[in-house]
Amino acid sequence: MKSKYILILNIVFYYMIYYSRLKLEIALNELHLEKKFEELFFWGKIIGEENDYFICFGLNFEGRYGFPGKEFYFAPSNTFKFELLPETYPYHDEDFKNSYSKPLKGKPEEIIKKYKEEVPEGEEPEQEQPGEGEEEEGKVTDPDASVDDNAPKKPEPKENYTEKLKLSYIVRQIDTDTSVIPKGAVKLTPEHQYRMNKTYKGLKPEELRDFTNYIHFRPIIKEEKKLEVERNDAVFSPDVLDSIDTDDVKGSWSIQLDPSKKISNVRSLLWPGYFAVHQSESNIYGSVYFGKGKKNADLPFMI
Repeated sequence: MKSKYILILNIVFYYMIYYSRLKLEIALNELHLEKKFEELFFWGKIIGEENDYFICFGLNFEGRYGFPGKEFYFAPSNTFKFELLPETYPYHDEDFKNSYSKPLKGKPEEIIKKYKEEVPEGEEPEQEQPGEGEEEEGKVTDPDASVDDNAPKKPEPKENYTEKLKLSYIVRQIDTDTSVIPKGAVKLTPEHQYRMNKTYKGLKPEELRDFTNYIHFRPIIKEEKKLEVERNDAVFSPDVLDSIDTDDVKGSWSIQLDPSKKISNVRSLLWPGYFAVHQSESNIYGSVYFGKGKKNADLPFMI
């Protein structure tokens, strides 16, 4: 009897996974058709207390000098509706530091810190009345009167710090520190545009364990690499992005091979839950993150 219940639970679990995967594939296809990205990739999943967040990103190469345009989208696991992950604001940096240790709930609109009063639905925001000697907007008494450009302007209200802004901080930090592909998978064109290398043949089996053969798919950070790429002969080099071997936190990567010694598994020790795979002598490679968005901040002291 016990084995029967276990079998039923396994079947239910399988169909739950299959149903979620199907909904995710449909949502990704809808986003791709709507935004018409040149490339769309699944990035991973960040686990929340009530709902999880699925993350993907789109790439546009055409007309871009240097690194392609990269846009992130997120979808809560209770809706499977992707929306643009907002840009972060410098004035929220301190808010992120203060809220980082608390887990995500899975409620993107939840306000963590309020900066402006919300206007109730159906009501119009209050308009400031002109003071004495001031004219109402739209009325001009003197057509020759000039506007004082040096007059102090009312500062724009700051955006409330919400969970989706916190999510944006986390995703962008993880992506900057990880986003690994094998060297040669991306090329630089004579127009100085990055493109996926359609003729990529993959690393050789003996090259899989070498950290210098894996690069970050992100805008270049290292100054020496920027200077190197600006040279005209960079279009002939497979090494056109920062190598993970030059990361500031040394020892933050591990590489394991499968029993056949032909597939590498590159794991981040700085962001547990991220890994990249590559099959040698092929154009098969990819990466994904599954975790709670927590950084192993103690890693530099553990090495």
